[in-house]
Amino acid sequence: MAESPRPIKSIHTSSRKTAANRKQDFSALQFDKLQPQARDLEEVVLGGMMLNKDAVAEVIDILKAESFYVDAHQRIFEAIHQLFSKSEPVDILTVVEQLRKDGTLDEVGGPFYVTQLTNRVGSTANIEYHARIISEKYILRELIKTSNVVIKDAYEETTDVFELLDKAEQNLFSITEQNLRRSYDNMTNLVAQAIKNIEAIKDNEEGLVGIPSGFTALDRITSGWQKSDLVIMAARPGMGKTAFVLSVARNAAVDFGRPIAVFSLEMSNLQLVNRLISAETGIPGDKLKRGDLQRHEWVELTTKVEKLSEAPLFIDDTPALNIFELRAKCRRLKMQHDIQMIIIDYLQLMSGTSDSKGNREQEISTISRSLKSIAKELNVPVIALSQLSRAVETRGGDKRPQLSDLRECVTGDTLIYLPDTGTYERVDELIKREKFGFNILALNPEYRLEKAMCLDIWETGEKEIYEVETTSGFTIKTSLNHPFYTIDGWKKLEELQEGDFVGLARSLAASSKEQSFQTTINTNHCGSPLSQSNISHNKLEQVAEVVSSKQLKDIAHSDIKWEKIKRITHIGKAPTYDLYIDGLHNFVANNFIIHNSGAIEQDADMVIFLYRPEYYGFDHDDDGNPVKGLAEVIIAKHRNGALDTVNLRFVAQNAKFENMDLLDTSFEGLTPLNEIITVGSKMNENEKGGNPNLPPNNHPINGNSGNINNGDDVPF
Repeated sequence: MAESPRPIKSIHTSSRKTAANRKQDFSALQFDKLQPQARDLEEVVLGGMMLNKDAVAEVIDILKAESFYVDAHQRIFEAIHQLFSKSEPVDILTVVEQLRKDGTLDEVGGPFYVTQLTNRVGSTANIEYHARIISEKYILRELIKTSNVVIKDAYEETTDVFELLDKAEQNLFSITEQNLRRSYDNMTNLVAQAIKNIEAIKDNEEGLVGIPSGFTALDRITSGWQKSDLVIMAARPGMGKTAFVLSVARNAAVDFGRPIAVFSLEMSNLQLVNRLISAETGIPGDKLKRGDLQRHEWVELTTKVEKLSEAPLFIDDTPALNIFELRAKCRRLKMQHDIQMIIIDYLQLMSGTSDSKGNREQEISTISRSLKSIAKELNVPVIALSQLSRAVETRGGDKRPQLSDLRECVTGDTLIYLPDTGTYERVDELIKREKFGFNILALNPEYRLEKAMCLDIWETGEKEIYEVETTSGFTIKTSLNHPFYTIDGWKKLEELQEGDFVGLARSLAASSKEQSFQTTINTNHCGSPLSQSNISHNKLEQVAEVVSSKQLKDIAHSDIKWEKIKRITHIGKAPTYDLYIDGLHNFVANNFIIHNSGAIEQDADMVIFLYRPEYYGFDHDDDGNPVKGLAEVIIAKHRNGALDTVNLRFVAQNAKFENMDLLDTSFEGLTPLNEIITVGSKMNENEKGGNPNLPPNNHPINGNSGNINNGDDVPF
């Protein structure tokens, strides 16, 4: 006989067993109603698959075992699927035999029930239609399941609301992706489409296959921004990062009609629109701010702005946007407007998860990986702006940015502690290993040292190096952008100064220097040498009690030893190396707790730098050519293409970029240098005056080890 219908499960059931099951699958309960199902159609479809081999091929990619509501039907479909995948005949006898091999024949009701399914079939002509109804019922059950899980989690006080929102939207999006996938296509259609694409590319002189930037030379190299790519656009403040991506967005949306989403965490949407209007009309931005327009300019404004207003350009200026909100907004824009590119201005202004515990460097790594995930999930290019460290400006020469500026580096003589052997080994020796995947020590969110896997070590070229020395004599040599763990979280060396406290490993298989140091300090109580040069754990615990800080209390009982920086000394250029640590993204080196390389460059498919030589006061390049109004787009990393540098024209009064090939190579007609608006960075200001583009007088590069931090980055 056929299996009896499932009993209706009551939400009021009080048995302990049912309560446990309800906790595991809360979705099975919904106001005493039977979940959406099509039992009769399930029987007809399974029976038809055993009677007609063509019917199997028609529905095998529409349904999956979970699509069936009745458990017995799931087992029978699994048996049919196994036979089909092995190219074996599918009929009553083979299905019964497969069920017997699987040990599920009795569970489904025996051979009689399997045979009875075929008696329900009158015709298999509509089997595909029936299968799609079964699939729709399954989707409804999944929606109920997801909704009930959200309801259950929403009642949990410990649930993070943004994580819950992200999880809910991810689950809903997953239902769509898993059940509404595209089917196969035959070669006739595929070949015709391929020829059509080739013809389209042939007619397009630039040969674009991605989203066009509107810059001819750049598109020749990239073939447009490619789907699923994460593109990092990095530059120092004042180079015009926002102006560049706004020009890219305008070109794609206005000239090519591509829907573009722009997330501006720095400027308001009206500020961006004013820039777009200035770029579109040629009216200087300052005149638009004042409303001081001549009659012909009003005519220009009203005629040209119409095309801009019709562009499929969507601007979101939500401040302090977190990665969960971004993902949710992007999904909705994709579903509602089919956006084809996402621009984020800029990366360092975003926030990640709520449990980062002050680890900003790790948070940025999480954001970077999430952006790559969004690009792949929505199958669109994502362009994220990133601000370069001021270490660029401590270099001599033209201060042109390099890929190593995104990397945090140590010198080859840096000693890495290996907990499996209890020994230290130099970085330049570790890199010689044929295989990586060895353990180092890293600091976890509970401020304890634990083993973590080093997945890679690589050379990063020569960089300007600075030596940090603590009051007890520990030293390490790193680049200026390398983050150290401090009481205020991760801080780059350029943000530290003499007297700041940095974290060292509290207990390791100590080197002779540390053993000597521990012998000297002897105790940790107030008044000891430790309290004079470092923060004792007892004192830190007392402070934690006074201010009621759980974080400080955790640190007081942590594996961290706090030491003051005695001096920061500029060493000069030296070969540097970088490590990639899985999960925790930090490691113990020379007993210091330092961060590994940020994931920005590693996650990116393309890394592009923006550089304007006139910002640093250069009038001519090395060949004597004038550089007034010149902007270089440097492709420093291109996972699927060539590396090159593209020259563009920067129009300061309209804050826009244009193709350089509109002009001749002599650069005649460019905006004169005295009319170029150059916005300096506060980080480069010198309290005593002088050239703001040079390091302050007390900077280590000038022979002093004073305060390197001279103001916050002010993005352009």
